[in-house]
Amino acid sequence: MLGKDTGISTDEGERIYNVLYPLLQAGEKVELDFQDITLLTTPFLHAVAGKLIHAFKAEELEENLSYRNTSPKIEARLQKILETSHTHLHHPEPFDLCAHKAFNGE
Repeated sequence: MLGKDTGISTDEGERIYNVLYPLLQAGEKVELDFQDITLLTTPFLHAVAGKLIHAFKAEELEENLSYRNTSPKIEARLQKILETSHTHLHHPEPFDLCAHKAFNGE
């Protein structure tokens, strides 16, 4: 789907998300293949995985979304994004407080 060996920008992640979302919404099985991917940035992963966590229940994603050809580095980054997104979804208070302090100079 990327057509190259890196996923860097939020826009690229949004394009992937926009392909995955309707398939997962329809209950289809989706497999993400990371063959030949050498770099995935946090903004890219947030635009894909982070948004999927907010759009679907964890059980739905576990059942319908799978990965293959991931390197240990990609697996670790995906896991971190999923954990952070899940925590923010279910316990947004610490994130909201940090954002408030950052934007208001407190």
